[in-house]
Amino acid sequence: MKTLKVMCFVALVLWLSTAQAYFHSGNQLKAKIDSNNTFEDAYAFGYIIGVADAINGTGYCPPSGETGVRAGQLQAVVKKYLNDSPERLHWDASLLTTIALGQTWPCSRPAAAPAPRRTPSKPKPKSQETSPF
Repeated sequence: MKTLKVMCFVALVLWLSTAQAYFHSGNQLKAKIDSNNTFEDAYAFGYIIGVADAINGTGYCPPSGETGVRAGQLQAVVKKYLNDSPERLHWDASLLTTIALGQTWPCSRPAAAPAPRRTPSKPKPKSQETSPF
């Protein structure tokens, strides 16, 4: 039983040691998009669609209905942003995807509700009772 616990602990440590702060950088995503390899391009396409689905309605707000955004359009927007922002390619790919989509289709913020008006309270009448003291 002790051997099993040790093996599980070692496996956990090895697994955690390979963890990164992010999955891909912008450089890696751009390389996949620009690749002539169909698998690499499809991988980048799926990655962008996954990020777009995760942030839809919060990170960006595309038009809906029949005039909605097509999946290929999402990839084109991200590709253009990566090409136009080489100084940021070392950033996290999901962050760059969020920025690209958010700049293209920003979510409009609802107008702030007006603050409730405070009416001055009327002074409370003093008690008519007199103290016996």
